Amino acid sequence: MHGEVREPIEWVSIRWHDAPDPDAPRVLLIGDSIAQAYSYAMGNVLKPAATYTLMATSRSVDSPTLHRETRHAMDGYAHAAIHFNIGIHGRHLAGEDYARHLRAYGELLRSLAPDAKLLFGSSTPLVRPGTGQPDPERNALILARNAAAARVMADLGIPVNDLYPLVVGRDDLYSPDGTHLNQQGSILLGEAVGKAVLAALRD
Repeated sequence: MHGEVREPIEWVSIRWHDAPDPDAPRVLLIGDSIAQAYSYAMGNVLKPAATYTLMATSRSVDSPTLHRETRHAMDGYAHAAIHFNIGIHGRHLAGEDYARHLRAYGELLRSLAPDAKLLFGSSTPLVRPGTGQPDPERNALILARNAAAARVMADLGIPVNDLYPLVVGRDDLYSPDGTHLNQQGSILLGEAVGKAVLAALRD
C-alpha cells in the first residue's frame, strides 16, 4: 500500500478457534510471533470458560493494513475480551509517534467492541543469547515502548498485563535468537495471559 512502511517479509495469521460455537465467550488475542507461540497455552487455560480468536501479524501499530486485518478478524464474532500487544515491529516509529498510533489503535478496538474487556500486554525483553539479560542496544526500544504504552493505557483506562518481568533474566526460557521464547517460555506466557483474561472476564 502506498505510504505504508514495509518489512522484508510481511505476514498475518488469523484463526477462529471453535468457530461454530455461538455461546462460549470469545477472546481476541492480537500480537506477533511471540503471541502466536503462546496462544495455545492461553487457549488451554481458557477452556472451558471461553474460546478465542488469534490474530498474529507483522504489521506495525501505524499500519492501515493492521486496522483492516483487525476489522476482518472481528467481523461476525462477538469478543468478550481483547488482549493486545503491538510493540516489537515497526522500528521506524520513534517515541511519540508510537504512542500516538498505539492510542489510535486502542481507540479502534474499543469502538469495534465497546463491551469487551481490553487488556494490553507489555513486550518481552530482547536479550543477549545465552544470558537471558536484556541487550542494552536492542532492548532500548522495548523499554521505551513499554513505558509509552503504560502512559497511553492509563489514559485510556486499559489495564496493562506486564509480561516483561516474567521472563527477564531467564535464559532457560529463551530461544537462541534472543527474541523469541522457547516452548517453556511460551507456556509460561500463555498461562499468564490466560489467567489475566479469565480474571477480566470474571470482574
